[in-house]
Amino acid sequence: MVGKTTAGQFYAKPMELLNSIVEELMTACAELPSVTERCEYRLNLYASIFNELLEMIKFWPTDRKDPFLLSADFNEDMEKEDEEKDGVKATLLSYAEEIENKLERKHVDFTEQVKSVVANFGGVVRVEGNDIVMPANKNIDNALFYKLKTVLQLVAQRNIAYNRGLPSGKIDRTRLYRAPTSGAIFNFKKTHYQLHNDIVLLVDCTGSMAEPNKWAKTEVIYQTLFMALLAYNRNARIFAYNERNDTCRITEIYKNGQFYSVMPHGRTASGEAIIATALNLKQSSRKPFIIHVTDGAANWGCGVSDAIRYCKARNIRLLTIGLECDPMNKTALAEEHGEMIQFVNDVDQLPTVFKHLLSSTRYH
Repeated sequence: MVGKTTAGQFYAKPMELLNSIVEELMTACAELPSVTERCEYRLNLYASIFNELLEMIKFWPTDRKDPFLLSADFNEDMEKEDEEKDGVKATLLSYAEEIENKLERKHVDFTEQVKSVVANFGGVVRVEGNDIVMPANKNIDNALFYKLKTVLQLVAQRNIAYNRGLPSGKIDRTRLYRAPTSGAIFNFKKTHYQLHNDIVLLVDCTGSMAEPNKWAKTEVIYQTLFMALLAYNRNARIFAYNERNDTCRITEIYKNGQFYSVMPHGRTASGEAIIATALNLKQSSRKPFIIHVTDGAANWGCGVSDAIRYCKARNIRLLTIGLECDPMNKTALAEEHGEMIQFVNDVDQLPTVFKHLLSSTRYH
């Protein structure tokens, strides 16, 4: 009976199915002579059990409000199923709720801190850190990367280092006394450019970004921009924000040389996201930069005006790039951010737009 079903029983059948192909993967697949044959063998093997596995796990929710995980077709099917199936669903959702509650205890909650620094504290929505991510492919546009590096080099501080006492290179007059002995009278000058300011890239990952083509393009843009920033500042960081379970979640999406991703989802609480990001910055004499990448104005939470005031009070430079914004959002964003926002309709415009955005404020 469903009422006596345990969590182990829900997970046992999928594991049995997956384990059923392990022997073939370890023996038959390994004996094939070429990489291509082994890849095709594994693909066919996985495909042979996929439909059966999907039937077992497709209603395992991680976020019960996520339309990508719980499809409309499945919702309609669930309404038509009998009492036994409803019992299975109720049991699974109870486990999901327990897991979500335990995971949430690990998140940093910024809500009260945000409320304490805004005038519209009644409009503040719950905002917290998030560490649930999935690995992302590295999608860098090399041509765009070098153009952005050139732009950043113009505002970066130039540092010159000398490597002296070399057997070849440019003559170093201070080492001429070594000519009769070691001959190590040469040096090599190396120019190094560095952005000393703390830099954070904040990416809008809400529902308006959910279109596959739009999100793929946005990933290329923010990854390329971040790698250009990282080339001149090894401490640069990148965060994304979206909505889950009526909560604005802030997720760091680059760690230890690996990009991560979160699914575009939910409403846009840009004000809370910006303030929470500012709270993540360490207090220092440097003037931090938050570069906000978005496709639209805030439609949830306290709004951006309080976030802008907070950043000014803490001497944080807030720069915003509007990506493929419709006319209504362009107007709203322009009213909110003034000259601290520039709009990009095509990726080729980004270097020029970014240069203009940087020139609109003093960097040092």
